[in-house]
Amino acid sequence: MPEHDLKQEIARLAVKRRSDDILITSPGGDVLDWIIDLRAAFMNSGILSDLARRFWDTYADRQGFQIVGIEAASIPLLTAILLATPASHRNVCASYIRKERKKYGLGRYVEGNISQERAILIDDIVNSGDSIGRAVAALDEEGVRVEEVYCVIDYRNPASEELAALHEFRITSVYVLSDFGLNLEFSPIVPKKEYERQWVHLAKKANTFHVVPKSAPVVAGHLIYRGCDDGMMQAFDTETGDVVWEFQATGAEPGKGIWSTPAIADGRLYFGGYNGVAYCLDARTGSIIWQVQCGDWIGASPLVVPRHNLVYVGVEYSRQWAHGSIAALDISTGNLVWHHPVAGLQHGSPAYWERGDLILWGTADYEMLGIRADSGEVVWSFNTERSVKCAPVVDEMRGIIAFASFDQNIYVLDASNGALLGKWMTEDICYTTPLIVRNRLYCGSADGNLYVVNVDLMEIESVIRIGSRVYSSPRLIAGHILFGANCGRVFSIDPESLECRPVLMLPDAITNALASSKDGENLYISTNVNHLYRYGRL
Repeated sequence: MPEHDLKQEIARLAVKRRSDDILITSPGGDVLDWIIDLRAAFMNSGILSDLARRFWDTYADRQGFQIVGIEAASIPLLTAILLATPASHRNVCASYIRKERKKYGLGRYVEGNISQERAILIDDIVNSGDSIGRAVAALDEEGVRVEEVYCVIDYRNPASEELAALHEFRITSVYVLSDFGLNLEFSPIVPKKEYERQWVHLAKKANTFHVVPKSAPVVAGHLIYRGCDDGMMQAFDTETGDVVWEFQATGAEPGKGIWSTPAIADGRLYFGGYNGVAYCLDARTGSIIWQVQCGDWIGASPLVVPRHNLVYVGVEYSRQWAHGSIAALDISTGNLVWHHPVAGLQHGSPAYWERGDLILWGTADYEMLGIRADSGEVVWSFNTERSVKCAPVVDEMRGIIAFASFDQNIYVLDASNGALLGKWMTEDICYTTPLIVRNRLYCGSADGNLYVVNVDLMEIESVIRIGSRVYSSPRLIAGHILFGANCGRVFSIDPESLECRPVLMLPDAITNALASSKDGENLYISTNVNHLYRYGRL
């Protein structure tokens, strides 16, 4: 197909402009003047054949590479390229990268035949570079270096060009946006490479089906701890990533294992497993100090209050009359000191208000409770419309607590009596613990936003669009608010200006809170598939 005819056909089939008959919207709901959708063009055999021929005209003389498609949009073009492969390249390996890891079966991210040769990524359009970033991260875990990106249309976005410079690959395209008489104004903020991966531990038996908060990493001294879907609690050397010890929670429910984030106090490690057992281990060696069968499952994270020599944990039961309970166990023996039954499966975790000596606990019975830490007596209760799955955050200075609920609301209460001080509705469930820094509260939602609330004025100050579910509880690290998102990105918010920028890209969802070294120079990130990373600040 002649050059003029190819561009004309792509323009006819793929470039759509807003008119009286056509409404075009962005993912955020904004009305757009135009959009390029190459799927219709990729259903034209003549266009596909010509694009495949042009690819091999470019790369026929090059040896030692594999081709990797980016997400489903690339599959027609990738297939056409394979069908047109010249005899000199019959052994070329080909694969494609899914938009997200498959949630069942083998749970693969990269599908097809992959080798260790340099990769040429195939895409339809290159714009922000988000999909390229995920592809680079996914191939990096396979030990594959991306050498080039080949696309049909390059928007020439500074963000994608900066990404190419950071990872040292080229972008080659058949056309650029201006070839079709179109242009875009791009944000002047370009992501910079601030962290570099220092080590990664790839889990072998992660359950990819559950994209939810699991066992978050916890750093203590030179060790980092976290639980896995296969029922393994692991301790790693923070510097090398080597496994120092492992402990198997036998009989834990397959695919959930340990979702409980461990608590550490006085050299002891406390956590629960999906076998209903609460554990206390020696944090240095992983040897058992005590273990107690509390119920049928424990998915909640424990809280240790040395003042009362108690550890608090949510328990779940298969019995009919009460599916859960809030339990206080003796730190030394694991013996039950008190418990408060609830009707639902108690997945929620507690927090402690030291000044009022109250355990603050969201329940499966649609309530937040203030409970006397020593006796288990309920001092106050506040009703929600759905479960509270994550622990609240306590502001000791103001005497307030904040939490998020599956009823899509963010709440602020008086810690002393449970009185409502503020309530803000999001557009989806909230599955995270908020963070309060100075006079601002930060809380993510499954609606793809991060909400910033001024707790002095009790009003929303900003809604920061992330574009992906935010289950990762935010943390204050080295003076910035850091959190992950289900798209695999780590974001950083300046607490003064509220400027939000991406600083890292991982191939899998980041549903857990980040951990860090004391100086904040090193980040520890556990994804929903239990892969554990250490990144160091450049």
